[in-house]
Amino acid sequence: MAELIKKRKVFVALTGSRIIGTASLDSKIVRTVFVAPDVQRQGVGKLLMTEVERTAREAGIEMLVVPHL
Repeated sequence: MAELIKKRKVFVALTGSRIIGTASLDSKIVRTVFVAPDVQRQGVGKLLMTEVERTAREAGIEMLVVPHL
């Protein structure tokens, strides 16, 4: 995990001190988007993706890739 954090930009959504969501950006690849089940459909994922997109634009990335599982 520590090695991945060194090469990816990791975004964390908090409520107080509780982690309720995460997302990461590995160059132009969106990875590990997660929102806790009890707070889904409340806009947490949308906020995380907005930050991922903003960060990518600032880095000059014009298109993001979401890998298929």
